[in-house]
Amino acid sequence: MKYVKRLLCLACFLLVVLSSFVEASMGVSPAKYDVNFEPGFEDDFYFNFHTDNPSQELEIYIWGELGIYITLNKDKIVGSGKVDVHLKLPQKIETPGRHRIFVGARPVVSETSGTVSILASVAAAIDVYVPYPGKYAEIKFEAENANAGEEVPYKLEIYSRGEEAITTNSRIEIFDSRNESVGIYELGTKEIIGVDSVTIRDSLDTITFGAGNYKAVAVVTTDGGQEVKAEDNFKLGELRVRIINYTRELKKNTINPFVIDVESLWNDPVDELYAEVFVLGAEEEISFLTPSAELKPWQRAKLSGYFDTTGLEVGEEVQVRIVLHYGEETTEEVVYLRFVKTVNYFLIVSIIAGAIAVIAFVMWLVVKFKKSEGKSGEENK
Repeated sequence: MKYVKRLLCLACFLLVVLSSFVEASMGVSPAKYDVNFEPGFEDDFYFNFHTDNPSQELEIYIWGELGIYITLNKDKIVGSGKVDVHLKLPQKIETPGRHRIFVGARPVVSETSGTVSILASVAAAIDVYVPYPGKYAEIKFEAENANAGEEVPYKLEIYSRGEEAITTNSRIEIFDSRNESVGIYELGTKEIIGVDSVTIRDSLDTITFGAGNYKAVAVVTTDGGQEVKAEDNFKLGELRVRIINYTRELKKNTINPFVIDVESLWNDPVDELYAEVFVLGAEEEISFLTPSAELKPWQRAKLSGYFDTTGLEVGEEVQVRIVLHYGEETTEEVVYLRFVKTVNYFLIVSIIAGAIAVIAFVMWLVVKFKKSEGKSGEENK
């Protein structure tokens, strides 16, 4: 009874300790604003902070070298709330480039609450871009996945970050998995006046490219002699699902879980994917199916089934054929699975218990024999 009471006390103690930790999640939107510097620039921004703990008090903070030019409409919120931010920049900022101001929220922990919060802070940003002297460009580049024979959509953003207008000439070069150039696409010229940007959205003709992994490199040169590069990887898919891994060890005479790891190499969903596993070399035909699954483009997944090895007369390993079915396509792979030796713990425990019993019995006999000898000696005296 005392033992049970001790367990109950320990459980209550752990419950109290664990309840002192409050874990929650936080978020903020929007994540970022971009501002091109102008002398005396002034504007208002807003950020929505939220947490899944409605009673959590949050402190709003500012961080960054330009934070002195920020005014908040409130410095604390409870749970979730909107924070208005007023930015008033000076007439001049000496250092060109990006200056980031963080607007964040962090939990306020009461010293008398008896709780420990492990809630991390969260922050959004206001990026202020101060123009460089003369001509200066920055770029962002994205290329999307596609299927072999299709066009590859891309987006190229060119930013003029200098005080002077720029004229740009752009191209995209494609490299295959061996890093060999397989195509160059000229995009022409663009003129950007002042601190501004242009966006080029189009598609690359890759009809002659086979399925595989590729790298696209965007190169932008300006009339000021600057060359800027940005790259992105993309894939050209084929309607194929490959086997990545599978259960490699089995136990004899039992039902074994069997898992097949697969990966789609297609840029569209793959419907009704399932696996069929055949045992090769057995006297009787043995096979099993897995439930079907749907794969998203380029997704990896697991197909799970059960392999009953009861009565399977084989050696230390068995050969099986794994067949993936999807639409009118199949993927096959012949593999070897190994049988692991199972340990009969009941037999081991029984042997150990028996050995202990025999030893105890022998010791008892020895002790009894010694006592008998002692009594006989006293009687002879």
